[in-house]
Amino acid sequence: VRLPDQARARDAAFRVCIAWGDGTTSSYSSLTVPTNVQQRLKTYASPGQYTATVTVTDRDGGIGTQTVSINVVAP
Repeated sequence: VRLPDQARARDAAFRVCIAWGDGTTSSYSSLTVPTNVQQRLKTYASPGQYTATVTVTDRDGGIGTQTVSINVVAP
């Protein structure tokens, strides 16, 4: 996720929100430029195609958003 003003340490703290595409969300704060959003884990209740959206906001109000398609299959 890229923030419009190329986030730097001076823009901390960051707010990261993840909409998982199934009606649930996760959010957390980071004091450094968030680079490990992809390492968050999610268990879906049922198979299907989902679109997750990650939104990062810096303290100046700069916002970056990225979406990813997730295909969940039955075990």
